[in-house]
Amino acid sequence: MKICEGLELDPKTFHEQVRDMRYLKPVNEASARIDNGLKKKVNRDLEAVGLSGKKRFRKVGDAVSAAMKVLSKHKLEQDEVLSTDKFRSHNKDGVVGGRTLIHIAFSDETGFSPTTITNSGLAMSWTELDANVEVIAYLS
Repeated sequence: MKICEGLELDPKTFHEQVRDMRYLKPVNEASARIDNGLKKKVNRDLEAVGLSGKKRFRKVGDAVSAAMKVLSKHKLEQDEVLSTDKFRSHNKDGVVGGRTLIHIAFSDETGFSPTTITNSGLAMSWTELDANVEVIAYLS
């Protein structure tokens, strides 16, 4: 069943697909917006895994991995190739850390045609503390 350009529903999994899509507001065939309900759920889950600055990670990559697991739980994924340059720390006024914004997309069942999210991204900031990293991550 075709809903709009680039978005089709499988009759066998219709209820699951509609349940997941209720948080999306189509902008055009390749992009959509997330509503505040989903943002709150994702941000609550990010906080639960320690991405509110309460947990120390061995390295920034460990925190990124935890964030991607939370996103995938909500059928979201990064909408760009992540390179280590994006997570390089800088020394500013004696504080070593960094910040970045990761573009996200809604993942369909096949994983081949994600829908770009236009009103949100995964904001991350980190500070290196001795041998560990403190990370704050949230959907903007």
